[in-house]
Amino acid sequence: MKVYAERPLRVLAQLLADVALIIWVGGWIWFGLEVHDRLGALERPTERVGQASTRLADSLSGTSDQIRALQFVGEALAAPFDAIIDGTRQLATASAEAQAAIGGVADISVWLAAMFPILFALLLWAVVRVRWMRHATAAAKLRAHGGGEGLLAAQALSSVRLDRLAGFVEPGDPLGDPRSRQQLAEYQLRRLGLRSDVSFE
Repeated sequence: MKVYAERPLRVLAQLLADVALIIWVGGWIWFGLEVHDRLGALERPTERVGQASTRLADSLSGTSDQIRALQFVGEALAAPFDAIIDGTRQLATASAEAQAAIGGVADISVWLAAMFPILFALLLWAVVRVRWMRHATAAAKLRAHGGGEGLLAAQALSSVRLDRLAGFVEPGDPLGDPRSRQQLAEYQLRRLGLRSDVSFE
């Protein structure tokens, strides 16, 4: 299986594409983590509100118990404190729920921010590289076996523009002319980044 080409410029282009893919993936992962951290920072204010509400409720609860111990007027005087305690408890609960929601959004944001660009780049890279690997591997096998020259020439003949063909193929039957067939096969190998300075067996 051919993973990289044999010609220096094509190999360099493939290596640069691989490096670019790694940088792209790493960059989007970093971006996703940054979004996660920025959203996660919103948890701290809600956490502080919840802690302050809990401390206030605990403090007022002790005061309410002391007032309630007073005879005759204790229950009446403690009622406003009980209402405030219930409100602060609800505020602490709402703060905890908001903190959990923000944490969930922050976790999802990593995937939403980074997943689609990364998947797009990986899919594009895989389509281009796997297609090249299949063609290059088949061409290398044809190059090493007898009769491969004709198939390579036929492939080149079916995909090369006419104006380019006219530059190196003799008029008439290109596949029937040994020189034209050889040039077409070599051209197809060069297109794939493979060595063309070999003799077909």
